[in-house]
Amino acid sequence: MSSLNNKIASAALRFIVGVIFIYAAIGKIQNPGDFAAAIENYRILPPSLSHYAALLLPWIEIYCGLFLVLGFFVRSSAVTLSFLTAIF
Repeated sequence: MSSLNNKIASAALRFIVGVIFIYAAIGKIQNPGDFAAAIENYRILPPSLSHYAALLLPWIEIYCGLFLVLGFFVRSSAVTLSFLTAIF
């Protein structure tokens, strides 16, 4: 029974985290200029690359979030999203 509870809890947490990243990415896709300005404020990338990152990163978040929700590529999606979260 404990194994079943762990699987249910894992699926629920994957769903919640995936939905959070999907929701956050949608706002970034709708306002890429604002997101590019936010990236520039972190000064991680040169300003010339921040606009490209603002167009690419939300789609990575959407796909990884969808993969978490659907249970595909769970580890690689979790690692990718953890990396993005750690950077910002």
